[in-house]
Amino acid sequence: MERRHAIFLTAAALGMSGAADASALEGQWGGPDAMLTIDAQGGELRQSCAGGRLTAFRIKKDGSFTAKGDFEAYGAGPQVADGAAAKPARYAGRLAGETMLLTVTAQGSTQKLELTKGRRVKLIRCY
Repeated sequence: MERRHAIFLTAAALGMSGAADASALEGQWGGPDAMLTIDAQGGELRQSCAGGRLTAFRIKKDGSFTAKGDFEAYGAGPQVADGAAAKPARYAGRLAGETMLLTVTAQGSTQKLELTKGRRVKLIRCY
């Protein structure tokens, strides 16, 4: 079963260290069933049925980056407001020109995404 992931990059948490220019990440990135938008204030990756937040983000001179955060999968239909809390997650990626390879590891599963800078994507939410 393919899980849908969403990630929120919080600017205050970006904590860019040692390396490459963070502006290389800024902009809109799209791929199969995924859309990531990053700006100076942070960013958001959307997919159909999940959500997460990043609390730490590091980019290196070679274009690779890592982040820690949390993740929560959603199901179709109503959700319990005080349901289970989000689980810890790891995010890792690499920039190669206009392509971002992003790996999301959360709740015992891993998903790899290939995103292209400037690509718009229409997402169908799980309802």
